Amino acid sequence: MLATDAYVFLDVDNPLCAWATYRGALVCAPEAPGFISVWTAGLIRASDPGRMSFESAVEAVRAAQFPHRISRLRGMFCLLDANSATRACLWDQKHRTHFQPKNIAELSLTEAGTRRDRMDANWITNAPTDAAGHLTDGSWIRNYWAGDPYPDKEPIWETLVDGRLIVLGTDIRQRAYAAVKSEFPNSLMFLEIARQAAWVGSDLGTISAFVKIEENEMVLDYAMNMVDAKRPEFLDRLVMLKETSHPINWADMKPHIDHDSFGQVPDFRPYGFRRPIHQMHQGS
Repeated sequence: MLATDAYVFLDVDNPLCAWATYRGALVCAPEAPGFISVWTAGLIRASDPGRMSFESAVEAVRAAQFPHRISRLRGMFCLLDANSATRACLWDQKHRTHFQPKNIAELSLTEAGTRRDRMDANWITNAPTDAAGHLTDGSWIRNYWAGDPYPDKEPIWETLVDGRLIVLGTDIRQRAYAAVKSEFPNSLMFLEIARQAAWVGSDLGTISAFVKIEENEMVLDYAMNMVDAKRPEFLDRLVMLKETSHPINWADMKPHIDHDSFGQVPDFRPYGFRRPIHQMHQGS
C-alpha cells in the first residue's frame, strides 16, 4: 500500500481535473513549447489580465534567476504536510475557489520526479497588487523562488513537483467520477481504460493543455495522450492486469464492447478558445 507523501487541492467540479483525479495519476505538463498545466490553462481561459500579468512576472524571475526551479505554469503544486494543507484552506474563507477541505486529496510521490521545489506560499497570497490584481511591487519574487520564509508569518510550504503524482483515497475519486459521468456520459469506457492505464504505469488517457499563436489569435486547446494505444507491450500489461482480478468497471465498458465500440472521445472543445490577442490584453 502506498503511503501519503503530500496533499493537494483538486477542483473535481472541473471535468478535466475530475478526469485526471478519477484516473488516479496527475501527470505534469510536458517540457515542450506550448504545454501548460490545466491550472494555468484555467487562468488563461478565465481571461483575468491581472492574474495573468502576476504569474508572468513570477515566471520571468524564475526563468532569469532560478532556471533550475520547476515553472508554476507547468509543474504541479502540493503540500508536504497536513498542517500546511489545513491552513491553506484559509486562502478562501468565502468559498469562491476550490481551496476547501472537501477538495484536499492525499498523494503518493513515489512516481514523481526527483525535484522538490519548496516555497512559502505566503509570498504569493500577500503580494502587493492593485484592485485589478496587477503587481505593484515585484521585489519579493526572488525571495519566493529562493525558498525564503515570509517574514512574521508561519510558513505555508507549497512544493512544485513534476512527473506523476498518485491520487490516494476513494471519496474524492468517487466525486470526480460523478463529474466526468455528468459531463462526458458517452466517454466512460475511455475513462475506465485510462484508469487501468495509470495502474500499469502508462500515461495513456492523460489530458494536456497547450497554447499557440496563429496569426493574430491565441489558441488554447486540449489533447488526450493515446500514444500507448498501439504499443503491444502496453496492451499486454492490460491483459495481465485483468488476469490479476484487478477491479474493472465492466458496467461502463460492456455497453460499448457489445457494439464493438470504445464510445466517444471526450469533447474538450468547449474548454478551449480562439481569441484575438488584443482581447487577451483587454481581458474581454
